[in-house]
Amino acid sequence: MNVLQDILSGLPPILAQFSNLKSLTLFSKNKYDALRAALSARTLATAWHAACLSLESVTLVGTTLVHNRSYGWVTLRELAELRTAQSLQHRAGELCKREVVLDAIDGRQGHGLSPELGVDREGSASSVVAITA
Repeated sequence: MNVLQDILSGLPPILAQFSNLKSLTLFSKNKYDALRAALSARTLATAWHAACLSLESVTLVGTTLVHNRSYGWVTLRELAELRTAQSLQHRAGELCKREVVLDAIDGRQGHGLSPELGVDREGSASSVVAITA
């Protein structure tokens, strides 16, 4: 296993020779070999990306990671979840701003709306909840 880790960790000088490498995929036919026990895929992807800035995708040990400028190396599922949460938070904020305008027009005050906690308009049949961390 140490030999494999040495090989994988030693790839940055080789990857640095590529100027437009977008994706790297490593497979093994033997599902019980040392490739499965290799260093963290994120750790390797981070080291490889430092040597080859064009690298955007790494598939290793049954995991595919993509590089995102905001979130770093994430799985596609994690990226989708992060974007959904960000979109919901943005939508809740927009709804709160709309409520403030509507309250000002109607002369109403103080519904206690907060984009961090959610939106609930009196008398409406719908509500939006966004949780931020």
